Amino acid sequence: MGSVLIAFSGGTDSSFLLRVARDTIGQSAGATTANSSLLAKRHLERAKRFTQDQGLKHVVVPTAQLADPDFVSNSEKRCYYCARIVYSRLLGLAKDLGIAYVANGTNLDDSNDYRPGATACDELGVRSPLREAHLTKSEIRYLSKEMGLPTWNQPPDSCLATRIPYGIKITQERLNRIEAAEELLLGLGFRNLRARDYDETVRIELAAPELSMAVGDPTRGKLVDGLKSCGYSYVSLDLEGYRAGSMNKTAREEDGR
Repeated sequence: MGSVLIAFSGGTDSSFLLRVARDTIGQSAGATTANSSLLAKRHLERAKRFTQDQGLKHVVVPTAQLADPDFVSNSEKRCYYCARIVYSRLLGLAKDLGIAYVANGTNLDDSNDYRPGATACDELGVRSPLREAHLTKSEIRYLSKEMGLPTWNQPPDSCLATRIPYGIKITQERLNRIEAAEELLLGLGFRNLRARDYDETVRIELAAPELSMAVGDPTRGKLVDGLKSCGYSYVSLDLEGYRAGSMNKTAREEDGR
C-alpha cells in the first residue's frame, strides 16, 4: 500500500492491524478514530492510550451520524449508512494528508455475520487487510499475544447503536443510558457484556460464567437499582448469555444466512 490510514477503535483487530502496519511501513501508517455519540467514552480513551503507548500517530475526527435521518430511523441498513458517513470522512482526511489507502480491522470471521457496513466499505474502496489475509479472530488473538499487545484478550465490542433493536429510533437519550448501563456493569466486575435497550426494559447479556454472579446477592440488588437509575423500569437477564451479533438474528434470517 505504501501509506495507509487505519480506522482505529482500539479493539483487538484494529490494534493488531495498526501495529503490523507500523512495523511494516513505519511512519507511513497512521490511525484515526471517528468520534461521535455512538462511541463509548471508554473506547476513545482506550484508543488514545494504545497509540500513545505504541508511539503511533492518531487523529480523532468528529462524525455526526445522528444528523442523518436514514441512520436514525434504524433500519437493518443502519450500519451501511453509518459506514458511508464515517468512511467518506476518513477517505477525505486521507486525501488531505496524502495517504494512499484507508483500511479497517474487519477479519475473516466477520464474513459470517450480517454486516451491511462492509458493503459500504467495499463500495468506497476501503481495504480490509486482515480479511484479505484470511485471518480469523482466534489467529489475530494468538498473533497479538505473541507480539506482546495488551489487546490480545480484550472482549469484543461495538458501537452503542448496536444495542438498539432495528426499527426503534436511535436517540441521544438512548445512547446515553446504554453507555451508563454498561459502565455500571463493568464497575460491578462483569467483562463480556451488552445492555440491549427495549424502551423501558434493558436486556442484559453476560458471559455464561458470570450469570450466577448477576443473580446472587449483593450484586443482584446493585444491578437492579443501578440500571433503574439509568432510566429503565424493568431489568431482564438473558439466560442464553452474551453472543456477538445477537441483534442481527432476524436480519440474517431474512438475508438467507
